Order: sequence, then structure tokens, then C-alpha cells
Amino acid sequence: MLARLRKALDYNPMTGVFRWKIKRANMEVGERAGNLHPVLGYRTVMVDYKAYYEHRLAWAFVHGKFPRLTIDHVNGKRDDNRIKNLRVLSNADNVRHRVRLNKNNKSGVNGVWYDHTRKKWTAKIVVNRRQKYLGRFATFAEAKAVREAAQC
Repeated sequence: MLARLRKALDYNPMTGVFRWKIKRANMEVGERAGNLHPVLGYRTVMVDYKAYYEHRLAWAFVHGKFPRLTIDHVNGKRDDNRIKNLRVLSNADNVRHRVRLNKNNKSGVNGVWYDHTRKKWTAKIVVNRRQKYLGRFATFAEAKAVREAAQC
């Protein structure tokens, strides 16, 4: 499978860009391959009716096989597929290094929220799939500082 992909695509590890090596129905040789997903932000390439994430393709082109684990973008930019920006992580580590917040996060900091019943800011962290309660605080700044200190 990787051999077929290498015949169809060329990858530049310095720029992270894939280009076509073969003429396709609507693409010329040398044109940039793939599309940017409008919601997820990842780039994908379609070869032989199968979609591939570019970051997984980049890893396979450089290292000779597709990784079993998750590929993480070091700088958090999902369309930056330079090989130096990619690393293999477990899913748990990938979630831990996540840049984006959950949709329902109102504080702007992972693991910190305002407890309306107690009128205090609360902080927690998840380590090895276990929640660790860090405490309740009078100010947001205190809760944020404790959460950031626990993260390191």
C-alpha cells in the first residue's frame, strides 16, 4: 500500500506539502495534493478511493510504516505537516497536550471552573486517567496558578 502511495505522491519534509507525481482526472503533475477539512482543520489526500490524513502519510513516507499510535502536531496547527512538527503519542498523552479547549469551557483554562453553589473557583487535573482534585479558591488567578503548576 505504501509503495502505491509513493508512486502517486511526492512529500517534502521541509514544507510538509504533498504533490501529485501522476496526472489525475482534475489534477496535474506537481499540483498540491489533498484538501483542508473545513471543520476539523486536518488536510486529507484521496488515493484509490481511500482518504488519508496527511500527517499520517507524512510519518509513513519518512519512517516507512503507518504508526499505530496517534500523530500529534507539536505546534498545535493541524495543517502543518512538516516532519519536525509531528510526533507519535499515546492517545492519553495527545489529549494532555491538547491546545484547544472543550466547547463548553467558560473559564478559558483546562481543569478550572467556577462552582456556583460554593461561590469558589475549582481546579482539577487528570493524570493516568484518574482525576486529582486540586482545591477551591477565592480567585480565578489562584485556581489557574495551581492548575498550571500541577500540569508541569
